[in-house]
Amino acid sequence: MRVLGIKRIEFSGNEIVLDIISDEGSEISLKINPLFFPAFAATIYKAVENFKNFYFSLNIKNYNEILFQDIYRNFILPYKLMGFEEDFRKKIKELVYFQVQNNFQNRVVVVQSIIDKFNFKSYLEIGVETGFSFFQIQAQKKFAVDPNFKISGGFKDSENERFFQMTSDDFFERFAEKVLPGEGVDIVFIDGLHTFEQSLKDVQNSLKFLSPRGFIVMHDCLPHNFPSSLPSLEEAVKHPDFDGGWSGDVYKTIIYLRTFFKDLFVAVLNCDHGVGIIKRGEPENTLNLTLDEIRNIDFFKLMERKEELLNLKSWEWFSNWLSFFDVQSSIISHTLFFKIHFVIPPVGDRTENAIKSFPHLR
Repeated sequence: MRVLGIKRIEFSGNEIVLDIISDEGSEISLKINPLFFPAFAATIYKAVENFKNFYFSLNIKNYNEILFQDIYRNFILPYKLMGFEEDFRKKIKELVYFQVQNNFQNRVVVVQSIIDKFNFKSYLEIGVETGFSFFQIQAQKKFAVDPNFKISGGFKDSENERFFQMTSDDFFERFAEKVLPGEGVDIVFIDGLHTFEQSLKDVQNSLKFLSPRGFIVMHDCLPHNFPSSLPSLEEAVKHPDFDGGWSGDVYKTIIYLRTFFKDLFVAVLNCDHGVGIIKRGEPENTLNLTLDEIRNIDFFKLMERKEELLNLKSWEWFSNWLSFFDVQSSIISHTLFFKIHFVIPPVGDRTENAIKSFPHLR
């Protein structure tokens, strides 16, 4: 029998479980004590060689997160577990850009699209857990924060990645000023503790260290059902309709920001459990609520007014919104050229109104 590939590899209790495909077409499940795992290195290496050329040629666009997690766990993570770091990085990059190029609607595509659009260099992720999102994101400098990393194969600092196993509060208090770029971090992805209080604190702390053009992207802003919206995981798990997904009451942070922060643009994309986008700038619209009113908005009240409360946007809006920055940059660059080289003479209200549209040019 010759090993052709690995269908599944995962940790189960104190064992490593391998589902191996043979040249006879059969599947063999092996349970291995981690202490003896190196003894299988030669066999595993041959299996790895057989799927080194695996490429994501899927052509259906409605795959959900579970499919990409399966691809990550079964076809990419084994490289990391067996020490093939370069291959792991190559395949994880293929995975994220497969999603970007095929316009999949999820948080990873949102973050990577913003990074690529603005040529951002630095990325901070709060709530990394397994590293599924963190390793996919392509940026020059990456910072991972989680009180309890669950990264298979372990983690270590490198030239472009640093890991901080601690709460986000500790990170911002003790390390952020020392390790984040002096000009501020370009993009922060918040997927930490899914409570109103903590997610709001994470946003407020992130704003202190955000670059002037920076973005904050926040996951789980639109719970998919009542149990997933409960303010604590303990409550959610006890509910008979709990399906394993917990977004908590992060949505209240979005509502809070839209009520009390008049210098932030805030919107939520209607995909992937609600992907929030936060950046400095004039808000599209605002809310007029008290803190008590925000606290009392439960799942059912949210559903009645979700478009208004969250400034809910479609994926098409996001694509057009990103394209808008190309047009705006072109207009600004041309205006700067004429202002610098020709000194635009005053020609009445129309010129003045045009200049008012770009106050930073004054």
